[in-house]
Amino acid sequence: MTFPKHALLALLVSVTPYTGGAQDNAGDTVTMLNGDIYVGRLLANTLSLGTGMGELEIPVAQVHSINIDHDTQGAHIYTHAGEQLEGQLTNGEIQISRLQDPSLPLSVGDIDNIRLSRPAQPEQPGVPSAWLEPTTGDRLRVEPRFEQLELQSADRQGQYELAQLHHIDTSLHGFEDELLTQFTLVNGTMIQGSLTTASLPLSSPYRADLELPVEILSRLSLVPRKVPKDDLFRHSLRALGEGPQMIRLPGGTYLRGDYQGDGDDDEQPLS
Repeated sequence: MTFPKHALLALLVSVTPYTGGAQDNAGDTVTMLNGDIYVGRLLANTLSLGTGMGELEIPVAQVHSINIDHDTQGAHIYTHAGEQLEGQLTNGEIQISRLQDPSLPLSVGDIDNIRLSRPAQPEQPGVPSAWLEPTTGDRLRVEPRFEQLELQSADRQGQYELAQLHHIDTSLHGFEDELLTQFTLVNGTMIQGSLTTASLPLSSPYRADLELPVEILSRLSLVPRKVPKDDLFRHSLRALGEGPQMIRLPGGTYLRGDYQGDGDDDEQPLS
């Protein structure tokens, strides 16, 4: 993702030069390109980040660090939850304050990174049940807003419930850069084809109405739901004591082989 080089943000900070020693736990650290380090306090409650998925509103309490990309004037934001978000900060200004010193305006072009010192916030109820990895390199928690998806393959068209899906992967395929989607089901079956929808409706902690264009989807990983206790079991081994924990799977069938018709004769599904 690229951004105009003239799109600079003014960061208003009230700072004092850092002279070494233990960092104030209540302070956020701004490191400049020239090596200067300033300690202040980020006053904004949220950061607005323009991305290929739309504008995200990221609570500062969730942010671990911010790196500035000086080739694009964009920002890489890292959260305590392990997310990585890339885009352009759209806040008109960000204020970092100190009690002693007057505010000093700094251009984003002079800043290398910002490290926030506040502790991670505990998870709230309703934790998203999937991880999204778009082609932009981001990684964030999301909640699907769909109950099923339809996949069109060479010889059939099938609908798959959300509970059946473990991974959804999308990539360009062939000389014509055809967009190919692969479903990996919870039972291990892999099915390839084309999604019949142009976008996936999702929500995230940073945007409730996220509409992800399929062409920028790399992977959507569905977090397995908690396994019922009755489906967990172990067997006793004759010589080694109790065996590994096992999970009871429901019976069923799956199709194995190249059912799209692109493979060799010995790669076709068995009849």
